[in-house]
Amino acid sequence: MCSTKISDEKLSYWMYTDKYEVRKYVEKTIGAKYLNHVIGLYDSFQEIDFDSLPDAFALKATHGSSYNIIVTDKEKLDRKAAKDLIIFLIPSGIYFLSDTAMMVLIMMWNQKMERN
Repeated sequence: MCSTKISDEKLSYWMYTDKYEVRKYVEKTIGAKYLNHVIGLYDSFQEIDFDSLPDAFALKATHGSSYNIIVTDKEKLDRKAAKDLIIFLIPSGIYFLSDTAMMVLIMMWNQKMERN
């Protein structure tokens, strides 16, 4: 990002703020082994089949920062509260240039990740 201060070449910022799109860059640059497994990418909260999800997962809006719901036990997940939060977060995206902007991403989650 700092290189844009001294260069006429501007980076495509949306690619770095979109949690799904940036995966392509990470895989190409340092490898897929550094990426969490993606369970699904959804256009809306209503598309998510919670019964098919593992017991623990991360529910995220693809855009922005800190838009995450970490689920350590899906039986304890308040789906209405999660839905309300995701619906609130989706329109708040700053960069709308990516094809996957404002989508819901579900990734694998485990207890080891919480310690990092």
